[in-house]
Amino acid sequence: GQVVDYLCLLGDASDNIPGVPSVGPKRARRLLQSYGSLEEVVARAEDAGGDFVLSEKIRQSIRDSKVRIAVNAKLIRLVRNLDLSAELRSLSGAGSRPPAGGDASWGNDLDVLRVGLGRGDQHRKERMEEAIEEYEFTSLRKNIDRIFGER
Repeated sequence: GQVVDYLCLLGDASDNIPGVPSVGPKRARRLLQSYGSLEEVVARAEDAGGDFVLSEKIRQSIRDSKVRIAVNAKLIRLVRNLDLSAELRSLSGAGSRPPAGGDASWGNDLDVLRVGLGRGDQHRKERMEEAIEEYEFTSLRKNIDRIFGER
């Protein structure tokens, strides 16, 4: 609904989704209140009729950002048709029994799922650091030592 439309215009810094230049919270809210939907905002920005609520600069910014708005919509909308029928055990990467040889670090499936990145704190930390780098989770990177109790 309108939350998605609002975020498509405004962007979402926490997810690295850029907004439409010159459109802040007040302007995004005003546009959606005036036109009801993101699709209508874009349509009115392209209309040369001139009944657009805001300036020509904003109309141009929205026109120039059509691709960005479409990408934002795909990134922000919730996917509601995922098949989540996989069994919990298959997601953990662990079997139902400890490995042969009685590995003391094995732990139960829920412990493995808690971090979901492997067995043993050092292994988890290394895997987490790799994921943090790959997905550019900058704020999490700053707290990794605290998460693993090293500070």
